[in-house]
Amino acid sequence: MAVLEQAIQKTNIRKWDTFPLMEDISLEEWAIKLDLYNDISIRAQCSHMTTAIVGREPHEVGAHYFFDYVKSAGGIASISSEGEFGAQSLKVKKGNRSQITNSPCHLLKFSTQEHHRLPLP
Repeated sequence: MAVLEQAIQKTNIRKWDTFPLMEDISLEEWAIKLDLYNDISIRAQCSHMTTAIVGREPHEVGAHYFFDYVKSAGGIASISSEGEFGAQSLKVKKGNRSQITNSPCHLLKFSTQEHHRLPLP
């Protein structure tokens, strides 16, 4: 885990276009390159993290994409926690629908959406 955290912290999320093409490999290839993938528990952790965080297996996820994604969310601890300081707490508290129902267009009595709404069953 420490090696992964170091790689994530080393990733420059502000200059993504400067990433070396020779290092454009999957997370699985990255772990193999570091001789980590022989350990079954590391393989399982990689699979668990990538499927939980981005919905793909390690061989389907670019290492740099994954590092950038996790760093942008504040790190592994942040992205995987639901506490007050975790990335999950950054979601809209009342849900995405609240953005629509509280928008000025929706509040207009005779908006375009109001006239084209289908009756509910």
